[in-house]
Amino acid sequence: GKPHVRFMTKVINNSLDPEWNEEHELANYSAGDTLKFTLRDKDIGSREDGVLGIYNLKASVFLEKGFDQEVPLSGLPKGMKSTL
Repeated sequence: GKPHVRFMTKVINNSLDPEWNEEHELANYSAGDTLKFTLRDKDIGSREDGVLGIYNLKASVFLEKGFDQEVPLSGLPKGMKSTL
């Protein structure tokens, strides 16, 4: 991976069903790179944001025609299900 290549979306406060609808162009992206999405919860008063889930999107899935669907997040507490 390329941990030095990253961006963060804006924070959406007080929503259990947030929508970002943001587009970003990644510098230093190479065809074949996997995109790693980490969904975080911003807690007031906490130094670190809690990780709500992770999804790795392989280039073979989106490179040719794009990608527009919900996907299951991994790294969730047992019994919890969530999508990105």
